[in-house]
Amino acid sequence: AIATASSVGNGSVEIAENAKPGDVVSLTANPQDGNVFSGVRVVDENGNVVETTKDGNTATFVMPFAEVTVTPYFAGSTVSYDNAGCLDNGMYFRVECSSQTCTISQGAFVPGDDDYRCWSELAAKVEEELGRSWSTIMLGSDLYLGGYDSGSDACVLPNFSALYTRSFDGNNHTVYGFCHITADSSGFLQADVNSISSVAFVDAYVRGDSAGVLGASLNGEITWNDVSIDSATIIGNTVGALAGHLDATTYGYSSTLSNVTITNSAVIATEVAA
Repeated sequence: AIATASSVGNGSVEIAENAKPGDVVSLTANPQDGNVFSGVRVVDENGNVVETTKDGNTATFVMPFAEVTVTPYFAGSTVSYDNAGCLDNGMYFRVECSSQTCTISQGAFVPGDDDYRCWSELAAKVEEELGRSWSTIMLGSDLYLGGYDSGSDACVLPNFSALYTRSFDGNNHTVYGFCHITADSSGFLQADVNSISSVAFVDAYVRGDSAGVLGASLNGEITWNDVSIDSATIIGNTVGALAGHLDATTYGYSSTLSNVTITNSAVIATEVAA
């Protein structure tokens, strides 16, 4: 027998109530307007998760030798955040790590052990997996981080945790609305990164004593390749569009830049409070 649990989000599904072991069972999802079908979780009566395949608004699985419960998931078609600054509306951050590389994505997922609503949880997972070794962080999708709310003078996603890595590869994706406001160091990455590539930042707002879109204080020997910043605002005592400060103490100044563009952005050097 096939039992259908209440859907998570807004939508309904069409699926047979019975199937024989070995049958391929097909599910058709009907998301409500403004929603998308994230996927489905199928669990048998013994607690085993059954593998599913998703294609658009349909999903299939092979009926096991046990009764199953099917739980469909739906999400809003646009990214939104709750009052705590965590993803709302059925969206998640996903972290996939292997061989000293973590890939970060954002989207309408069926939540699993490596999916998080809050950025702080994601950052903690990356730190746990990579530590501070020779590691790489990649983007698996565009990121929508909420931006700056001028009415409340705050980031929509508060308490942003900068990422620690030696190599950051945007994988030709864009980070929209990155916002980081602190009393000291503000930026997307922490120190010691030595390679930043294939990423665009749009509508970033960064404010702190030392502030830059990619980092507050980075080492002075970085390879920058295919990096673009558009419509950013950076405010602080020690500021720069890419980085607030490049530390030459250990490495010296020998950074190389290739296809780096900064457009429609304001860099304001001033004493500020977070």
